[in-house]
Amino acid sequence: MLSDVAESMLGPEVAHNPFSPGFGQPPTRLVGREDILGPLGAGLRAGPQDEAYTSVLVGPRGSGKTALLTEIGERAAEDGWIVLPVDASTSDLHGRIRQAAAYARATHEGAEAAAPGAKASNAVTGFRLGPLGAQWQGTQEAVEEWNTRYVLTALAEHARSAGTSVLLSIDELQGGDREELRRLVSDIQHVTTREQRPLAFVGSALPEVHYTLFRDPKLSFFRRCADFSLRPLNGADAAIGLRRTALAAGGDFEPAALEAAVEACGPLPYKMQLIGHHAWAMSGAPERAVDLLAVGSALEVAESRFSERVVLPAWNGLPERCRKYLAALSALGGIADRPALGSHFGSGIQGLSDAEQRLKLEGHIEEAGEMLRLTAAMPAEAVDRYSTGDALYGAHLSSDGALAPLVRARCNEYMPLARALCQLPRGHNGAHRSGRPRR
Repeated sequence: MLSDVAESMLGPEVAHNPFSPGFGQPPTRLVGREDILGPLGAGLRAGPQDEAYTSVLVGPRGSGKTALLTEIGERAAEDGWIVLPVDASTSDLHGRIRQAAAYARATHEGAEAAAPGAKASNAVTGFRLGPLGAQWQGTQEAVEEWNTRYVLTALAEHARSAGTSVLLSIDELQGGDREELRRLVSDIQHVTTREQRPLAFVGSALPEVHYTLFRDPKLSFFRRCADFSLRPLNGADAAIGLRRTALAAGGDFEPAALEAAVEACGPLPYKMQLIGHHAWAMSGAPERAVDLLAVGSALEVAESRFSERVVLPAWNGLPERCRKYLAALSALGGIADRPALGSHFGSGIQGLSDAEQRLKLEGHIEEAGEMLRLTAAMPAEAVDRYSTGDALYGAHLSSDGALAPLVRARCNEYMPLARALCQLPRGHNGAHRSGRPRR
């Protein structure tokens, strides 16, 4: 009876959609990342002496950083590693790491012996990680929790006893609290570099970290990590990703539909997943092959979602000089050489070189011979819409029907002395401010 009620409330069962446009969800087929998985995997296997044993994945929104980080963690776990997956997007990073370590101790048979200060009983329990076996002692009781460094030290030491390693993976590094990250990198350097214990680190971040965290002299650890930049997907990547995902789920694309979908995907995996997901749903797959009509309908939805979830947040995260640069490039037809851009700005060309460097790094513009052009990750129509609407961005109607401003977007100009981004509202008067004391 209960199952009948549940079915009536939830409706009929829906066929599984193999495409995963949710942020951070690992795709059915990971494409275009073999150039990272190969050397990074080799570095993890090599141990603490290898540069890639501590690595950072850097890429713009929608480039698949979190999905790749998840894939690396899953592969490590399959090989018998103890994986501690956390994120730095909110405060108390150290608390989450200790919680992840506690979960590892609870879920890996015998790993409770890795609890800091644990008193071992005489009982011996069998413990196995991947192909490697070890005998670890169980615990009768554990004393109060130690700090992050000693929790990681204990877990890494017991992993070494079992012939395996610990992987600490941290997503969203760009959102991390500076003081928490400084403490953490000190801990990692002590455990991994100085003591040569098997504690590997892989983080992921937006390209803005090159202007913030990587310039902090107290976070030089990140500059010494292997820096893996996620390259844009090409047409071959998109074709493989779309078709192999469909085939694995018992469906397929009609040739013309696949060609149209590939052309619209652009450089970011997230958009490829969006297009595939909606085309699959609209075609009635897998019973029917995805056709051109389904792809056309899917593109309308995918473009809107991509603009809302990727392009607009990226635009709002840029400093004003970068937004002006993009607006100028769009006004020149989306492609121009440097002299033309300089003429557009007249005497206000100071900072254009820095803006160009950042926009290329974040994948918003690219070089085409002697020219610079907007990429599919920052389309001209979006630049025109956001730049002309900046004055009204975040406005609402007051009680008398007039537009009244809400909290304005942040300035985000980089401040070299503070080594931080300006936190004042966009278009503010006077000097920039970081909201942090200078160090």
